[in-house]
Formats: sequence, C-alpha cells, structure tokens
Amino acid sequence: MKKTGFLCLVLAITLSTTAVPATVKHFALIFPVMIEDAAPAATKADGRQIVLSQPLRPVAAVRTEKDVAVHFKSGIGQGLTPGGPDWDFTIPAGAILIGAISDRKQVYCASKSLQDSFFVHYDVGLCLRDDNDDGIFDSLVAVDGGLLRIRSPIEIKYLEDGATQQAAVPYTKLDRSAIPTFDIRISYQYRGNFLTKLPQLDLGICWPESLPLSTEGVTTDVTCGTSDWLLEGRRQAMLNIPLIRDIARKGMVTWGPFTVTFSLNPDNTINAHVEPLKTGPAMLYNRGDVYIGGNTRDAFSILHLGPLEISGQPAARNPI
Repeated sequence: MKKTGFLCLVLAITLSTTAVPATVKHFALIFPVMIEDAAPAATKADGRQIVLSQPLRPVAAVRTEKDVAVHFKSGIGQGLTPGGPDWDFTIPAGAILIGAISDRKQVYCASKSLQDSFFVHYDVGLCLRDDNDDGIFDSLVAVDGGLLRIRSPIEIKYLEDGATQQAAVPYTKLDRSAIPTFDIRISYQYRGNFLTKLPQLDLGICWPESLPLSTEGVTTDVTCGTSDWLLEGRRQAMLNIPLIRDIARKGMVTWGPFTVTFSLNPDNTINAHVEPLKTGPAMLYNRGDVYIGGNTRDAFSILHLGPLEISGQPAARNPI
C-alpha cells in the first residue's frame, strides 16, 4: 500500500493530558485496522470458552532487514532506584513492526519488556519512520511507559515524550496475509479461588503472544487490554462481568455494540450467541489504563476501537 493511501485512512486525534504544559500536544498513536469475519466459537485448553473472536488486521506492517542498536533511558525510577536505568539492546533483523499514524506521520512500531518482576517493571515502545519513503527507516523513537505498561505496540499512547535517534534500517512491507492480527474477544470462564467460583464473561482486545520483541527472562501473561465500551448501566470500563443474580436470570448482557444472549449449563459451561461487528476499516488506540490500588504492574490498557473519523462523542455513546 502506498504511503499516501495509508495516511488518508485516519485523522490525528489530540489527547489532553495534565502531565505536560498546556502548550504541548499529545497525538494519539492510531493503528488503522480492518475488521474481518469472526472466527468460529471454540473452547481453550484451560476451559475458557471463546464466544466471539473477530480479527482486527493492521492495514500495514513491515519486516526489518538488519539489526538496529537502541539506547534507551527510562524516565522514571521504580522501587529503590532513584532514577530511571539505561538499557542497550537490539531490534533484530526480521522483527515485525506494525503500521500506525502519529500526528499525520506514518510510523511502524514494536514494543519490548525490559524488566518485569514483583517490585519493578520497565517497558519501551519503539516506532521507526521512513522520512522519504525509500524503503529505509531514517529515525527511531523510544518512548517510556513510566509506571504503566507497554506490552504490545497498541499500548503505546503517544510519541511526543520519546527520545529520537538516527537509524538506517532497510525494511520490507508485508503482504496482507502475513500481517499479525489483533482480535476483539468475548470469552467465558467459570473461575475464582477454592472458596468461591463465579461464571464470568470477559471482553478484551488482544494481541498475539509473539508480537512483542522477545527479552530473555522477561515474560508476561497479559496479552489483552479492555475496551472503552461500557456495560449497560455502568459508568466505568470493566474487564469482566459476573453472570449472577439478575444478569443470570435475564440471560442477556449489552456491552457497547454487542448484545450477548446466554444460558448457563449445570456443568458451569455456557451457551451464548452474539452478532459480530460489521467488517471494514476502523482505528485502534490506547485511551488510558485501569489498575487496582497501586498495582500498575498488572494494569490493563483501555483500548478504543472505532470508525475512521473524529466524532467528538465518548466511545461508549458512539459504538462502531
């Protein structure tokens, strides 16, 4: 796809923030995607039932053709560290970068978790830009998630606070069929602890485990963010909803554009039906984060999936 065609898909969205002076603008990092046909319902090995899995295929992606060295200094210290540590690492040849738009400029992005433990966690978002569209990246921006997480390219919020370095990295654009897909996923599981278990329905926007750049010794089991679509009658984004009491008796949950009708079985499985989203172009970006108490290590991103336009309406009132 030509660069001009990719850029014409979206408009830049300015996000307000209190972390910087009012004169500084932050432009949401937007990932243009195509909503594709939903996959058949399935049951995972852990017993989770996938009620809906609908691919969100990025419009563009590339594969790097040579290694690129990166120097990154975290902007914030954690735990007993008074200042942010420095990191030197390599984006290897063959890495897949996902196409995005920042302030009307085309970039290709990846993410890397550098340290992930009970006490500290450091992630970095990486976006490369080809200034003259000659098939060679000219610059690289490394952006810090601070206390929040960047476990996937789509968790990068914006690039304006990042550090830029020069690069000379040839790349190859991927055919559509080779581009990794995100997916919007509605799933069910009967889960809890040894005292209490509940039937629960989850809605997430997920990424492949293989998408982030690998780091030896660093793993995370979080591969989904939540959506900014609100459950009917709720005012805050939620990761899941217990199917109990009135909800169980009603046998229906409305979550943004989705209406899930269901019945619970005696063996704690579910029969459920939901109509998928219409296929076609959309945009995906990170609106914020949700976490419990001060536990930012396990924070979930609040992701927005919407039409390729600026509506001025809260996403929950303007479902795709």
